[in-house]
Formats: sequence, C-alpha cells, structure tokens
Amino acid sequence: MKIKFNQHNVTSTALSLTANQAKQKALSLAININDKEASLPSEKEADRKAIDSASIDVYTEKQVDNLVFESEDGSDRFEFAITPLIDPKRKKHLITTPINNGLHEIVELVNIRGWEISFRGILVDDENHNYPLNQVRALNAFFEKHKTAKAYHERLEVLGIQNIVFVDLSLPPIEGNADTQQFSILARSIQSPEVKLLEA
Repeated sequence: MKIKFNQHNVTSTALSLTANQAKQKALSLAININDKEASLPSEKEADRKAIDSASIDVYTEKQVDNLVFESEDGSDRFEFAITPLIDPKRKKHLITTPINNGLHEIVELVNIRGWEISFRGILVDDENHNYPLNQVRALNAFFEKHKTAKAYHERLEVLGIQNIVFVDLSLPPIEGNADTQQFSILARSIQSPEVKLLEA
C-alpha cells in the first residue's frame, strides 16, 4: 500500500498537528495498515487454502499398482494382491482372394478385432498358509456375477483397454503348494460399456 503525502494539505486533514507531525502520523498509519494486511489472508488466498485442504477421493487407473476389476456401476471390485501376467493380443480380419491361378493374391482389410487378454497368476494365503479359499470364492463370484467389467492397470491403459468381457476362468492345481492357487482368466476388450450381452 502506498500513501502519497502532500505537505500543503496537512492543515486540512490534521489541524492540530504540524506538518512534520502529520507526516509521521500518516507514515505510522500506513505501516499499521500494511501489517494488518500482511497478517490477514486475502479472500482469494483463504478460498485457495480451503480448496487445497479439501480431500476429494477420485479413483482412477493411474492410482492403481495392482490389477483391479471393477463392476460397471462401481459397486463391486476385485483387486489382485499379486498382479498376474497380462498377455494381450489382437488380430486383423483379412480376406484373401487368390488370382492368376493362385500365383498372386489380393488381401483386403475388413477391420481390426478387439484385444484378447490372458491374465495368469496366483492367489496366496500369506497369513495362515492355508488354501486361499476366500480369494478363490471372491474371484469366482466376480466372474459369475459380472459379464463385463472395468479393468485397471498400466499395461491395459497404454493400449486403450478399459472395458472387458469375461470369457473363461481356469483354476489349475499347483503341486506342493497348499497355500497357493493358480488361475487363468481369458477376456476380450469391448469398445463401449453400453454393449449388451444377450442371455443364452
């Protein structure tokens, strides 16, 4: 804050003070005002601090370290304690027509098919070293209940994969590991969560 002091106007604002006294008074008032302004945060700064202190939990794939399956409505989720091997692959739909008695061929690209993703990993009971019954039940229940799901992981995100449809679940045994269950899940990517699957 800046205050311009005009010595010629002193008598009009402080009739009982000399010019020097009025000047000192004005300077002291300016210092007090500046001190108060410095000690009190502005409204904009107070609003900014209030926003900064507010805690908003937003669940995104970038916050996920392990693979997570989540239902479309967000009400159910399964997070793997140990991220499985993620093996995505896709194919091009081609039509090949032989010409010149089979010496040459014409290749037509129809489309590029969605991703086929294989998840292979293990479920382990690290605490009691018993068969991971609860984990197996939870994974199987999620597989049975949800035809489609959102899948969060960095390897899927980089390929643009978020929505998947479950195709197959396999639980092969592992010899000599009573606290471990191997699993394999086959899924396909879908472009939109609005895709409807008809009941058989």
